[in-house]
Amino acid sequence: MMKGLAQPIIPAYVDKTCPHRITVMFGAPMPSTATTFEVRQKVLEIGSQVFRYRLELKETLHETFLRQARRRPFAPCISDMTGMKFNRLGTFVAARLVQAELRRLVGPEEFVGSFLPTSVMGVLANLAIGFLDKTPVNLNYTSSKEILSSSVEQSGLKVILSSHMFLERTKLTPPLPAIFIEDILAKASLTDRFLNGAMLFVPSFALLRKIVFGRWQRGDINALANLVFTSGSTGIPKGVMLTHTNIRANLEGFYQSISARRDDKLMGILPFFHSFGFTAVLWLPIVGGIEAIYHPSPLDAQVIGKLVREHRATFLMATPAFISAYIKRCQPDDFKTIRFTIIGAEKLKENIAQGFKEKFGFRPLEGYGCSELSPIVSLNFHDQIVKGKVQKAQKPGTIGPPLPGVAVRIVDPDTMRTLKENEPGLLLVKGALVMRGYLNKPQMTEDTFFEGWYKTGDIAFLDEDGFITITDRLSRFSKIAGEMIPHIRIEEALHTALGSSELVFAVCAVPDDRKGERLVVLRSQDIDVSRLCDALKAQGFPNLWIPDKDMFFKVDAIPTLGSGKLDLASIKKKSLEFTRIN
Repeated sequence: MMKGLAQPIIPAYVDKTCPHRITVMFGAPMPSTATTFEVRQKVLEIGSQVFRYRLELKETLHETFLRQARRRPFAPCISDMTGMKFNRLGTFVAARLVQAELRRLVGPEEFVGSFLPTSVMGVLANLAIGFLDKTPVNLNYTSSKEILSSSVEQSGLKVILSSHMFLERTKLTPPLPAIFIEDILAKASLTDRFLNGAMLFVPSFALLRKIVFGRWQRGDINALANLVFTSGSTGIPKGVMLTHTNIRANLEGFYQSISARRDDKLMGILPFFHSFGFTAVLWLPIVGGIEAIYHPSPLDAQVIGKLVREHRATFLMATPAFISAYIKRCQPDDFKTIRFTIIGAEKLKENIAQGFKEKFGFRPLEGYGCSELSPIVSLNFHDQIVKGKVQKAQKPGTIGPPLPGVAVRIVDPDTMRTLKENEPGLLLVKGALVMRGYLNKPQMTEDTFFEGWYKTGDIAFLDEDGFITITDRLSRFSKIAGEMIPHIRIEEALHTALGSSELVFAVCAVPDDRKGERLVVLRSQDIDVSRLCDALKAQGFPNLWIPDKDMFFKVDAIPTLGSGKLDLASIKKKSLEFTRIN
């Protein structure tokens, strides 16, 4: 039934093991009355278990990169707007030079920080940290000082990699004294570069592994590969622990679902401090053998259009807010070489999708995920044609079917009873892509799961073809330009600024064509809105967290339930009425 969804993976990435190991798993017998929908669900659940067996034979992300570099050392690998450009051999050498410097400075701590944008230096930092068998923490340099400090404290960071060029351009200050990658590369001698380059060509891969990682044996694929911080309901960041297994599972599912070619090129714009950027923009190209071109500002539309055109890029990962800018500022010919534009992080509005298709000639493909799931859960793809028969792989308005190796289930949020097709309920996810847990938060981790299934907090339904449609969110967040914005934290800050212990504010969100959502504040008192917004800035809130001044609306009283809790349904309704959105 699911046959025909998978397509050949990247030629350089094909597993050429011979004889090729095959894993067969049988599920429990199903009654003859089982529907197609029920059978599909069982097949997906079995498939998610099979993926774990397959991944046990795989190497870590960094070891896989080494094999790619040995196989085609002079193939283009990474480049960016600074003029830095490396083939795979050059990438290996530069990462080794950074690793050598880190080895002198890093102690027993597990985590090493990176305060870098989407760039060649960002890739080198993550490779070098992995070569030390340490776990990278890509810090969100757009977040508040409070969140940065919390991230550093929770992970126990002592060392951070950064760049003079980046800090001078952005006027940012790292939360810790930084080591600068330019300085490391500048002081490396020709002899250092030659000797490190020669290491890639040693006869034995086990010997190369010993040279780079300091061990003969294969790395532990269940070890941590990334610690990504994501905001909680109060705005305090949570450290999501993702293993090599998690990210490899995500990449395996992606590779099996596309017809990738060796000459594909990825235009990388998403930040590495987001899980989507870390998996799909950093690791997908360098593990899959795809050349990557990086640019640190995803809203720099004209530059991105120029880079795509000049490099003839074929892959683009973005968000609706970003492609809205491209519709306005890029030329139709800029994206003529693009084969896949994959959209995540927030809901893709139909008017944006249609506007993109009218401008560039093809529809962006919407997907869904979250940091805890490495992050891609489902994705629309181009329809597949096999021997003249069409396999439906996309449905506008949905977030697509689950990736291979991913099982999903819809349950009643109150009883956790499994629901049937087209019945909306809480979306659960299972598979090798599910995180290990939250850093130092065992109870929070336990609360996130139900019988081994991850609770996404999103309301969705599955249709008869296995496509998922998101209808609402349980948690009180907004996704604005890809950032998770906690309503409760903003409400608390507004009440603090007013100096009131009474219920004066309620924060909600309404749809917005440009950013996905827009914050709305209902207020029960006459208040100086400008002063409140200035107070939020003084508290260190990022601009995305501060509602627009014209989005504060006066009500007689904040809607509440009999229990005293906020009446979220009424708040939403009033917010929509005020903003004239139906």
